[in-house]
Amino acid sequence: MDLASFKEIIIDTPFFRIYSDRRIDRLVGTTTVPLGFDAIIGVTSKDVTIDADTGLYVHLYLSADTSKQQNKKKLPLLVYFHSGAFDTIGGGPDAPAVPQHPGGSGKLARRFRQLPPHAGASVPHRV
Repeated sequence: MDLASFKEIIIDTPFFRIYSDRRIDRLVGTTTVPLGFDAIIGVTSKDVTIDADTGLYVHLYLSADTSKQQNKKKLPLLVYFHSGAFDTIGGGPDAPAVPQHPGGSGKLARRFRQLPPHAGASVPHRV
């Protein structure tokens, strides 16, 4: 998006800017990790678009042991909603794993791996 199309900046911080047209630029915490198989945590991830018009999507996660199931049984689904509003430490559901941060995605990934075979969906949204 062209920065010239934004209105006047009404709040300017090191973390975000708020413009008079109510748009927000997030200045930090936007690093993401690639989707695919992560051998360290044993989880495969991919994005699935729910509504292309609104940009609504979810991150789907499958633990390695689910791919070994020969029968195509439906798996229980764990849904994780992440607001991400002003979270500058943990980022979003596609943020790099931060094991030392108690709420970071590293902790979530480790817990995910300990559950029985299931699928997971992370729903990112902004407030």
